[in-house]
Amino acid sequence: MSEKAIKQKEPVNELSRSMIRLQVDRILASEIFSRSERLSGFLKFIVEQTLEGRGDGLKEQVIGAEFYGKGPDFDGAADSVVRVDARRLRDKLREYYSEFGQEPVIISLRKGAYVPSFERNPAAPTLVQFPVQEQPAPVTISRRRNWTHIGVAVALLATACGTAFWFAVPKDQRPTVRLAPLVSHPYNEGPPSLSPDGTMVAFACAPAGGSGPTDICVRAVGTETDHRVTDTPQSEVEPAWSPDGQHILFVRVGAGIFIVSHLGGPDRKVWDSGSLVGWMPDGESILVRQQGEGGPRIYRVYPDTGEKRWVTSPPVGIGDWTFAASPNGRVLAFVGVERPGVADLYVVPIEGGPPRRLTDWNHVISNVAWTADGRELIYSAGGRLWRIPAYGSRIGRGTPIGDIPAPVDRFSMSRPGRDGTTRIAFRSSHREDVLHVIDLEAPLVDGKIEAGHPIAASTRVDFPGAFSRDARMIAFVSTRANMTGYELWIGHPDGTGLRQVTSLAAAALVVGSWSPDGERIAFDAAVAGNSDIYVSSVHGGKPVQLTFAPSLDGQPEWSLDGKWIYFSSKATGRTPELWKVPSSGGPPEQVTHGGGFEPKFSPNGQYLYYLDRPPNGAGSPKDVSKLLRMPAAGGEAELVHDRVPPFHWSISTKGIHFLTQDESGNVYLDLYRFSDEKVVRTGQLSFRIATLPGRFIVSRDGRWALTSQTKRADADLMLLEKFR
Repeated sequence: MSEKAIKQKEPVNELSRSMIRLQVDRILASEIFSRSERLSGFLKFIVEQTLEGRGDGLKEQVIGAEFYGKGPDFDGAADSVVRVDARRLRDKLREYYSEFGQEPVIISLRKGAYVPSFERNPAAPTLVQFPVQEQPAPVTISRRRNWTHIGVAVALLATACGTAFWFAVPKDQRPTVRLAPLVSHPYNEGPPSLSPDGTMVAFACAPAGGSGPTDICVRAVGTETDHRVTDTPQSEVEPAWSPDGQHILFVRVGAGIFIVSHLGGPDRKVWDSGSLVGWMPDGESILVRQQGEGGPRIYRVYPDTGEKRWVTSPPVGIGDWTFAASPNGRVLAFVGVERPGVADLYVVPIEGGPPRRLTDWNHVISNVAWTADGRELIYSAGGRLWRIPAYGSRIGRGTPIGDIPAPVDRFSMSRPGRDGTTRIAFRSSHREDVLHVIDLEAPLVDGKIEAGHPIAASTRVDFPGAFSRDARMIAFVSTRANMTGYELWIGHPDGTGLRQVTSLAAAALVVGSWSPDGERIAFDAAVAGNSDIYVSSVHGGKPVQLTFAPSLDGQPEWSLDGKWIYFSSKATGRTPELWKVPSSGGPPEQVTHGGGFEPKFSPNGQYLYYLDRPPNGAGSPKDVSKLLRMPAAGGEAELVHDRVPPFHWSISTKGIHFLTQDESGNVYLDLYRFSDEKVVRTGQLSFRIATLPGRFIVSRDGRWALTSQTKRADADLMLLEKFR
């Protein structure tokens, strides 16, 4: 029977074939069956024969001839091997389900029969269905939404929070592992990829000086010599070893997906574009994260035929991030993201179907890998490793993995060795961004704007918020008092009078604006898996939640009369629109219908300025949108400027201040003057502005700017051995 015909048949006992096959894989991976290769093969043979529509032919003579290889002359009366093994298989299945009583599918073998039965398990809390579809269809995913690139979330929180989730774990529960440096160049190395046997590691390496396009380097574990397998003027990143350990797949930035021998030599282009890559276990197809409708999604690509089929279907925004295919190639585990710092782990059948959420972090998850038996997932969250059942019925976090005295970012696992242990290579990143206040009226130094003075320095994550209307206070976001989440802080521009305002432990928090009287601050925060608008008194207390819809609401801006708070929302679809809500609470009202993001009022309150869309990339000054304005009372919008970067623009009485980045990476501060509607250059920045996430805020009088400067950003590759 053809594969197409199989997929068109009705599911066995209303269970999909994919579900049954997944249950078989779980049974065979158990210790009960792993000790008996023959019974495992027996079970797999009769299940596959049944699913292929040949169950009626499962007679003793057929099994003996085909499975045991005894030929067409097999006589069951003289040789009882089939009957004996069938009885043993029935006993093993009963033993398995006595230990794992909540498995979603029960597979049994009736006495005297050789055709297995499949039924739903009423004792299972929830039933995980992975329906097989010849062509995946769009699905509605109960995931959160996002408008900023995933790189922001991973690079910022996973590196800066570092040891945020180093909870105490009893010593007797910790595996005995060995940690050693793997690569320690004086510059950032890209995420590692271990060869399947764990003897070599591939990573993105910079030139000798530490700056410039990256190549793919390969190093034998335990040595200090790098071998560059690529050497081009373009940057190559995100290497992935082939299942046979002979080739490396990688991304050439701006050029596509390429493959090269692990020994080096000519490379070959296999796909046009993508930002992350991986292999299917069969080595014949690959997985690519590529831009699609609603944001980046994960595709299965067949380079030899040019066929491409999507596996995941993100609802909106940046979509899906890192991923890994199960050892049998039937299930994909991936990280789905709402906004910077808000992510969770999901699984979805490779052949298409609805994804299922596994974790309840609403926080950063860097990447994921499968254990060799396909029963568990190892993932990195908040700077450490965790393990969780791949087919568990309850949403949770799993078990933290202890004894790793270094923050864990992206990682890679080898296959188990003869002793049953595996190696894990991971990137351990360190980042420190410091808030700076800049005097924009100070003289330029060699035509450049100086960095100003640092304020409120800490070793945690701090990023700018907003000046109060009189510029006597600033609001900013920090993890200094709550390593598991973000809080709103206020203080004076000189760094004195610091005070924590909220205690939300938010997965993400962005300051919008101060109220006209300076007594309240509007902000958006991701709490309990949803992003909403809040208002908090500067004196503390419980914030007031103003929006409640299951959409991404953010970037609040107070109207000058204090009666309304304008904000961006994706309540109507993939494109954000501007809405407004009474500052005292009430139903929101839609303001724009052609796109709207990051609203700001003119100093006199006459106009509402906003961007047409959120950033496409990481929110750097090079990622630009169109700046529009409309009368505050309502009316037609008009174009003001066509190249303004989201998060890097502000309005003062002097005009609109925004950053501009040239092709060489130099960043300038420009000013669109209200007086003559011309753009003039204020100066070039003399420092490296933080972009993960970055903001450039100017006070209402145009005198001061608030931003953050990257003081330290480095990473080393580490090796964890003897991991079970």
